[in-house]
Amino acid sequence: FYNTFCINFFIGNYVNVILLPIKHEYISDGDLKNDDEIIKCFATPSDVLKHKDWLLKFQNENLQRSKDLWDKRTEFFPYLILCDAVKSQISRLGKSTNLTNVIDRLRALDKVAFNWTSGNFNYQQTNDSYRLTIHPESSLTLDNYKQCRIFSLPDNRKELFELHIITGDLRIHFYPD
Repeated sequence: FYNTFCINFFIGNYVNVILLPIKHEYISDGDLKNDDEIIKCFATPSDVLKHKDWLLKFQNENLQRSKDLWDKRTEFFPYLILCDAVKSQISRLGKSTNLTNVIDRLRALDKVAFNWTSGNFNYQQTNDSYRLTIHPESSLTLDNYKQCRIFSLPDNRKELFELHIITGDLRIHFYPD
């Protein structure tokens, strides 16, 4: 099975199915390829129960991925320094589908850090050049939540992490140094 799932809204020819055949098209080595796959569908609470074992396995695999992500963070992201508080946050991600999105954003941010060799960090230029959308905190947010955006760096300095990347309902705050 393809390692994803879909929500079934009871439309079209696939009314209340729990397994949906799809055609996965992708480019590999410059050639268009396709595979026939089957993905799990969820439309009702009973569908969730039918896929319970798969969902538990999916969560456990993500928990392991989040542990591996933390343990190998310097290998995966050699140009980023993750603060200690991130360890527990990453472990909580392992119970959700947000982990893949966070990994993708951290990979892109690591590439940005690798290529940033001099001058002040320019988030707008980064947004134009990479698959990232970086935002500074608004003045209203800073007026109300500035203390919540001050984090300890590994060298015990405290800095305002004013920039963030949005991924779903999560924010990855970072401090370019």
